[in-house]
Amino acid sequence: MSQPPAWFAEILRSLPPVSPQEPRNEADFYGATDLIAAALGLSAAPTPQAVWTHGWHYNPPQFVETFLWQGPGPGRAVLTHRENDAAFLRANQAPLSVAVGAPFLYVPAAFDGPRLPDSLLIMPFHSLDETRHIPDEQAYFEAIDPHLARFAHVAACIHPSCVKKNLWIGGLAARGIPWVNGAEVRDRNALRRVRSLLSRFTHVTSNWIGSHVPYAALLGCRVSIFGPPPVFRREDYENQPFYKQHPQILERDLDLLHRGYVRETFPQFFAPPDAGVGDPAWAWEQLGGASQKDPVTVARLLGWGAEDSPELPFSTWAERLGWSGQSAELERLRDLVDRLTKGRDAWQQHAGGLEEEIRRLRQAEIDAANVSLTTRIGRFARRLIKRR
Repeated sequence: MSQPPAWFAEILRSLPPVSPQEPRNEADFYGATDLIAAALGLSAAPTPQAVWTHGWHYNPPQFVETFLWQGPGPGRAVLTHRENDAAFLRANQAPLSVAVGAPFLYVPAAFDGPRLPDSLLIMPFHSLDETRHIPDEQAYFEAIDPHLARFAHVAACIHPSCVKKNLWIGGLAARGIPWVNGAEVRDRNALRRVRSLLSRFTHVTSNWIGSHVPYAALLGCRVSIFGPPPVFRREDYENQPFYKQHPQILERDLDLLHRGYVRETFPQFFAPPDAGVGDPAWAWEQLGGASQKDPVTVARLLGWGAEDSPELPFSTWAERLGWSGQSAELERLRDLVDRLTKGRDAWQQHAGGLEEEIRRLRQAEIDAANVSLTTRIGRFARRLIKRR
């Protein structure tokens, strides 16, 4: 990329730096757990004992696997964005599902920057490393070209997979449009960078739906879907690991796309870039704003309070997570877990008391207690099986 204009160079300098990480499960994607750790004053996020779904689930819930891209397995908690998704999972093999809102909701507004007047950010539909579809770049730029002169500042955000494949780059260079890499799943600052970038523009446009639509709308951008949509073919996606493992989900997604589900469901966004729609209330609902929890509650649901946490002792977590004032309830739970982990006979004798002990907790603690205790009891059960 050639030297960017001064206004865009300033935006690039203001973005949080890329901070590589290796996700331990989906809860780490794009730095979701790091947001909660930072809110609690922790220097690093402990190992998540629950899954936190990433992105934006706009298709109706039908398959449990849709919410478990790289989950830790059966018996673990699943944190969803909206309550309807959590209810679906609770009724279908994932009883510990809790709605907490999308991770993007937890990015502090402190990462926002001053918005440039009459500015447009182009965010084309992206590929993935394993997909084979090639967008019709010429058709897209021919469609959008007549609208670009209406903006004083135009830039683009290109997905890392598209950058690797050299997609979109030539068309942007030919028009003198600067661009920046989009969110990388292994970047713990990815969500912070996305919020910071989106906050600088008045308008955001794309040629298809994606999580960038509610993210931009939430921040007050005027969002549009414009230009030739991508062509969705089975052969372009069949080698993508998730779809390869769950071909029935690929068939469902292709069916919805071919039936016009996206345009029928989100017609308000199909407009030219300068006629985009700003709808923060819609975005807040789509991202599960009504289910958003305080960081302490999310930390508890992630399992960051178990006695066997390798990062910190239980007493330290009890204090940091605000449990120190509930010492009587905690001691009962700890005593019960201690008894359960002493052997198979103790398990059979005391397991029946688990439900009674959890009932003693205040209603606000029940979800977190279920997650924490189930995690520990599951580990104990696995150890018993190995010994036998």
